[in-house]
Amino acid sequence: MRHPFLCCALLLSSLVLAEPVLRFALDTEDISVWGHKTNTVVVPVPAADSLPGGALKLTIDPVEFGYGWINRAFPEADYAKAAGVHGFYRAKEGAGLMSHVVFFDADGEPSYFRADLGQLRDSQGEWVEFFVDFATMNQERGPRKAFTPAQLTGNVRLQFLAETGDRKITSFEIGGLTILDAETAAPMGKRLAREKLRRELLPADRITGSAHPRLLLSDAEVVALHADTAKYPALAVARDRIIQLADAEIKNQSVDARWAKVLNFREESEEKHPHTRRGNFEGCLYPAVTPLETLGAAYRLTGDEKYGRRAADLAVRMAKELTVDNSLINEGFYYTRTFYVRGLAFAYDWTHDLMTPDERSEVKTTLLGFALDIHAKSQSHGWGRRPLSRVWNWDPGLMGAAGIAMLALEGETRAPEKAIIFDCRRHLRDYLTLGIDEDGCGHEGPSYIGYGIGGGVQFIELLRRQGRGDLFVASNYDLCPPWFVAETLPGGGRWNNLSDCGHGQAPWPVYTYACGRLAELAKADPPRPGERLPSPTAARPLDMLAQFSEAPGQRQLSYSTLAGLMGWVWTNGPGRGTPAGYDGPRCLGYLLFYRPFPALDPAQALPLAQHFRGRGMTVSRTGFGPQDWHLAVEAGPHAAGHDQCDKGTFTLRAYGADLVIDSGYGNDSEVYKSGSSYAHNVVLIDDQGQPMRYHNQSSGRITGFHHSDLLDWVRTDAREAWGVRYDHDWRPSRTTPVQRAERTFLFVRGAAGVPPYLVVMDDIVKDEGEHDYTWQWHIPARLAFETDSVPWRALPQGSSSDVLTTTPDAGGSADFSFEVKEAGSYQLAGLTRAGGKEGGKSDSFFLAMDDGKKLTWDIPSGGNPTWSSVQDRGVPTKATFQLEPGTHVVHLGKREAEAELAKLVLVLAETELPASPIADPAKGMVQTVADAKMGAEPFRIIKAGAISGSKATLEVFPVRPAGGKVTTAWFETSREGSHPRLQYTVRAKEPRFLMVLVPRQDGIPQPKVVPDGDWGARVVWGDTQDTIQFSRAPDAEFGSATLVRKQQGKVIAQAWLDAPRNGENV
Repeated sequence: MRHPFLCCALLLSSLVLAEPVLRFALDTEDISVWGHKTNTVVVPVPAADSLPGGALKLTIDPVEFGYGWINRAFPEADYAKAAGVHGFYRAKEGAGLMSHVVFFDADGEPSYFRADLGQLRDSQGEWVEFFVDFATMNQERGPRKAFTPAQLTGNVRLQFLAETGDRKITSFEIGGLTILDAETAAPMGKRLAREKLRRELLPADRITGSAHPRLLLSDAEVVALHADTAKYPALAVARDRIIQLADAEIKNQSVDARWAKVLNFREESEEKHPHTRRGNFEGCLYPAVTPLETLGAAYRLTGDEKYGRRAADLAVRMAKELTVDNSLINEGFYYTRTFYVRGLAFAYDWTHDLMTPDERSEVKTTLLGFALDIHAKSQSHGWGRRPLSRVWNWDPGLMGAAGIAMLALEGETRAPEKAIIFDCRRHLRDYLTLGIDEDGCGHEGPSYIGYGIGGGVQFIELLRRQGRGDLFVASNYDLCPPWFVAETLPGGGRWNNLSDCGHGQAPWPVYTYACGRLAELAKADPPRPGERLPSPTAARPLDMLAQFSEAPGQRQLSYSTLAGLMGWVWTNGPGRGTPAGYDGPRCLGYLLFYRPFPALDPAQALPLAQHFRGRGMTVSRTGFGPQDWHLAVEAGPHAAGHDQCDKGTFTLRAYGADLVIDSGYGNDSEVYKSGSSYAHNVVLIDDQGQPMRYHNQSSGRITGFHHSDLLDWVRTDAREAWGVRYDHDWRPSRTTPVQRAERTFLFVRGAAGVPPYLVVMDDIVKDEGEHDYTWQWHIPARLAFETDSVPWRALPQGSSSDVLTTTPDAGGSADFSFEVKEAGSYQLAGLTRAGGKEGGKSDSFFLAMDDGKKLTWDIPSGGNPTWSSVQDRGVPTKATFQLEPGTHVVHLGKREAEAELAKLVLVLAETELPASPIADPAKGMVQTVADAKMGAEPFRIIKAGAISGSKATLEVFPVRPAGGKVTTAWFETSREGSHPRLQYTVRAKEPRFLMVLVPRQDGIPQPKVVPDGDWGARVVWGDTQDTIQFSRAPDAEFGSATLVRKQQGKVIAQAWLDAPRNGENV
């Protein structure tokens, strides 16, 4: 016996446990209660020769089958508090050992739940302790998807199955079997799970992996990186920033406090909403673990061991304190672990030479546990179990992190490393080919490919450098620049916020990697004369299988042109800042991947209208400048992930102003907030929107698209969004079907003295009866509705009160005094707005109460005036202040330029803040700008009524139906504050909404708009008249449209859109 003391300790542990729920008397019971496979011989082993309670010896003959099993019905007992099966096994050879719980339901088909216990051969003749946790068993097959311990009665059977491996007769013993309660099992389960993982590590003399460091910063790669840093000054800025961040950590030891917040999260967090609570935990974990990468990279770049030693020490400590079986990690989203896994993997690889063998073992054990868990969950969880699930951005992030972990551990474990790495690569390929359509457009918004892919970018590059495939060119990833261009709003600095996305353009590595790879590929693929992306007409929708094509799309532009477009995206969007302000992971991604390439004006290579067929989105422009039009329409297929009740919605920006907006991120299941139809520019029926479960979970279709110099035509169909819901297995169920839900857009381009304008027609019918139909229009808070006459107008409006703010080149400080009459727990809140062009860079203040801690107060970044509670950065709950009667002074200071404050209120901690910015919190002590006592560097004051930004307006002519009711109110979004919403409601059988939208600024005339027939309009601009007609032929699936333009009575242009004209369609 190699480890007698260890063996004795294990045996002793079984004796000192509390009385189990059940103890199997293997040494005295009738052996016949155990069924067995025909090739398996079972004999009892007395307790004196084995363990308390005895054991069973199994001998498996592999001539016919390479495995054998025994099973028995669970003995009669009360299993309500049972947690799992505890026992021991020993063998000298053999392969996998697993346990099953087997249910035989009424139809006779068995359901198997499985737990892997380890490899028999690893026992080497010594007793190995195990625990089968009922709560974590994986459903292997059969109709039953889950079970509870209380159901372990009747003919439910406990099974042990062993594989012989090399087809030799194999014998092993299993014994000391007990069923434990949860209290007894919890600490034991954690200990045994870690010991089982540790047995998966190879001893030092059997390690075959390549030398460390092997992940992106090997000695040779560092030399090449230094050469690039000398060549490109911006890379030197990124390198210096990484070292600066590492120095700050060495000096301040700030990770210690952050890690303490992670470990104490349960005790400190008061958040009850599950989604918000998970997000708060992620907000705690991210800044605590990402310094592992920063410190490790600083060590590799400089060779200074102080960085590496700090990274190694932190990694070892974290690996001991937060393991895969520590339920604390489940306080976050399942995705949240990606940051931790990635950080541990890079720290292990980059500081390998500074760790002792025991330290490496600690980190490897934890890292392997997370990698194996992610891989196992990818086969059962909704984010990865089937290719269509992998459209969700969680999948590439999780599998990318697991892939990096396995590449760090490769050759050092008994795990099926190559199979896991293959599966990780396959998941990334599926995401990059299905999650990005064949036109290079992501099924979720562009922020999600940045956040969700996470370490997937590093995994992609590691595979390429190791000769294991180039997923960038073997998928649709390299086709993304036209999509990124389309999603960039005029003026740059913001993504369009459709599809549950936000406006923020963070410099994620997914963008820097695209820049660098395309710049490299461009060297061998110069521009082609006259190349331009086509914009083909479509008169029928794509089938869902075509929208999720498994073959990568055809590349129609040279890599030089794609690199130039990516350069334009980077310059006008995520790369507008400097890496000197990036956090560690983004700065490291920039240093490793970004390489510059001259920006290309998109007008040279892209059409002014793009149809992304897989995503189901179109974007029309008048150009690519800050004053140009941007019209986006979305009606795409259901895809796992961020899917809102918005099929047929649209957004419009023109002349430097947002005129029709989306409500942005709404991943919160709130039925009246941003994920719902109430938050979008779509039609409601009887005050109900497209049915919502959590996300939309249904589909829309773009059934027609045409682009020309005269107009763009887009036709959408949202019937499925109303009538069908899909579950996680894509099983459809009917909800509230409608007969028709077609919306047609005519974006009429400026020409012949006619400025651009937009026509929106809705052919929506629920059934044969009358219903209330409501047409909706959302505008930003800087605009106000005027609806006393036609046309309705959205006009710029200044703040209703003075506002404190700062400029980039000046400071700002002020004090506010509050007289508290009663002792109690209070909160501070402000009426705030992120006033800068880039909301994410103008959304914070410094604040302190009396002489207390200075807080970093992050305000909502959506650009709308919003009441927001003061909350310190990194703390998962709002700040509360225990105040005694008397005067209390709040010190407000500048943190970011152009953050705005109109009011500050002190109110009891439990008070709910109003949704509307024009209301004040109930019973609050409200202070305005007039109450501020300015400091040495005063804030700048924007006077009430002052209008900043574009003076553009939007006029909407409601051509039909007449007689409806107009209402306007403030709409509360999930994350972007509140903004005005107009609703126009009519009661009808067939409302046929027809609206003409005319953005205007100085110099643009107002047209005359009048109805024309039952389903049309005439739009008159001086001597030019556009006659627009919509129709639907009997039994036709889709409607058609025509536009005829006359000038001085003479036809000068016309378009027939899916409509017959002399036997032809144009």
